[in-house]
Amino acid sequence: MNFHGYHDVNDFVNKTISYLQDVRDEWQSPNETLLKKTGDCEDYALLKYALLKDHFSNVKLAYSMIMINGKSEPHVVVLLDNKVLDNYNGEIKELSERKDLRVAFTLDENRVYVDGKETKIHPCDLKGISRLCK
Repeated sequence: MNFHGYHDVNDFVNKTISYLQDVRDEWQSPNETLLKKTGDCEDYALLKYALLKDHFSNVKLAYSMIMINGKSEPHVVVLLDNKVLDNYNGEIKELSERKDLRVAFTLDENRVYVDGKETKIHPCDLKGISRLCK
């Protein structure tokens, strides 16, 4: 795969993967998502994160668990230099411009942040993602 910019990664994943709700709430590896061509928001986010990390070394990446105004279920997106890459909304905007979103927590490979403050929780301690840390 050849990506010229992060928009290409976002478009590729959003067009290639079909949304399928995961009733067990276990996050698939990026390879599983590519093979199955289905996943839920966590799987979209993991795949985007992996592709961005592999193709663009100079970006700051994180996952964010958010709430979308008017919806009761949490949603996961990728934050790339504070821009939101989302499978619901393909338009990439700064997080501050997305008035429809409220951040619950954010995590990178080493830390979990709540309200912008670092916690003592390691991402691998979170339900659903722990199996990917082994």
